Amino acid sequence: MRSFHWTLLFALIIAALVAFTVFDTKRTEKIETKKEQDLNVLRIEPDLVTKFEIIPRGGQSLVVEKKGEDWFLLSPIQEPADNQEAKNFLISIKAERTIETVAEGSEANPKTYGLDAPPYEVRLTATDGRTQTFKIGSVKAYDGNIYARIDDENKIRLVSSSWDVILAKKLGDFRNKNLYRDPESKPSVVHRIEITQAGPELPKKFVFQREKEEWKMLEGPTDLPVSSSKVDGYLSLIKALRAQDFHAEDKSDLKKFHLSPPGVQVKLVAKGETFFTLEMSNPQERGDAYATSTDIKPIVSIVKVAAEPIYRKADSFFDKKIPFAFDVKEAAKLHIQTAALNGTFEKKDGAWVMTGKSLQKEPDGAKIESLIERIGQLEALRVFEAIGKAPPKFTSTITISRADGTTLLSLSWGPERIESRNSDQKPEAKYIVTRTNKIERVLGLSEKSLQTLDAANVFKEGSADVRSKD
Repeated sequence: MRSFHWTLLFALIIAALVAFTVFDTKRTEKIETKKEQDLNVLRIEPDLVTKFEIIPRGGQSLVVEKKGEDWFLLSPIQEPADNQEAKNFLISIKAERTIETVAEGSEANPKTYGLDAPPYEVRLTATDGRTQTFKIGSVKAYDGNIYARIDDENKIRLVSSSWDVILAKKLGDFRNKNLYRDPESKPSVVHRIEITQAGPELPKKFVFQREKEEWKMLEGPTDLPVSSSKVDGYLSLIKALRAQDFHAEDKSDLKKFHLSPPGVQVKLVAKGETFFTLEMSNPQERGDAYATSTDIKPIVSIVKVAAEPIYRKADSFFDKKIPFAFDVKEAAKLHIQTAALNGTFEKKDGAWVMTGKSLQKEPDGAKIESLIERIGQLEALRVFEAIGKAPPKFTSTITISRADGTTLLSLSWGPERIESRNSDQKPEAKYIVTRTNKIERVLGLSEKSLQTLDAANVFKEGSADVRSKD
């Protein structure tokens, strides 16, 4: 019986020790968590913040408020804010931590640290009405870090000098920089694009009309086949334009910003109505362009790298594949006239034969099929003006036809090369001058493409000369 009592007592002691250990561990965790939380500068989770204010001493407050899912500027102007910039601002504060507490209680004299009249104050408001203020002192530590105070707590903190960057935000940083606003409220399908340009080397106007899923050019260099994907890409560029800076709050002085008349004007039309207009100046040399739109009040600047693609030359919407495109399955006749070979091949009963009466090697059907496929995959690297009175001299021709003799593709080229130069006027590339029956323009192919057109190798290796079949 005595043994049982000792065993029970021992068990109770062990249980008490375990309970105390658990209690002490949880208490320690709470203390550590509280210490950890105390190091945080932002006490409100960014997702719960509905309003923030940056209040400079003696200046006008910058106030940004969340309405629904979007942020809006309330002061010093009232307009939509840049959602991502507002989110980034709160995230940057959330990442900040207290380096150390430099004074507490009676020693925490705000005046000593420049916190009696702080140059900046940040005020946050949460969804549940909670508020938090964060004051930055005018006195800096020896290492450039900053003294700060949260709410009215009797404690002076040392925080990172990165607060100088955080609070250096200007009104323009928080403004909505999109020139194309509220896309969800606009027509989902654009039916027409009108581009009017000013410039001696640019077409004056492009007009594109959507027909089902494809774009057609109604005005401009209409002899050029249009790439629908390039027109869609241009439309995406327009919708993605963002302001670099804000220069005038209204459009009263367009001439000052080279917008009267604009260098380029782009109109987007849906169901017969223009719902968006962009006007932009020519990008200045090594500089930006000025712009405005029907969606914004101010005149803004756009960085040169974003502005330049809005101006288009004649071949910028050109489909490089169309001049060489044909259905290779319909190819039944092939005529080759080059310095190496002058002959005609025809597909009979699934096999390629050479017509005529001269003695030739036996044709290799696989090589002929491969040649035809490679020609159909060619792309024009450049497109030049329409052929004039003195066209380039074409000495080589390949013609691919259907079984009934109708032409699928006629491709010609010659010895002429056009050399392009870079911005420093140094040779950049040479183009083979070519043309096809699909377009009344001279085209440029890369010199490497000439290997594709080397039609002499269409015979079986090592075959004896045989008389071609008629």
